[in-house]
Amino acid sequence: MTRILESLKPGAIVRSPVLPEPVRIIEARTIGQSVKIIGKGLNSGQFYEPILNAEKGL
Repeated sequence: MTRILESLKPGAIVRSPVLPEPVRIIEARTIGQSVKIIGKGLNSGQFYEPILNAEKGL
């Protein structure tokens, strides 16, 4: 989990099955065994705040 969180630094681009577009990370924080990502979609400019874990595409 630590290695994953280290890769989710502000400015990083992520893609996930639960996100409809690539997202630029603004902030990422752990919540138990999950990670909450706050990011902005590259195509639409929409903000996303999913909570991801291994089952949801982390």
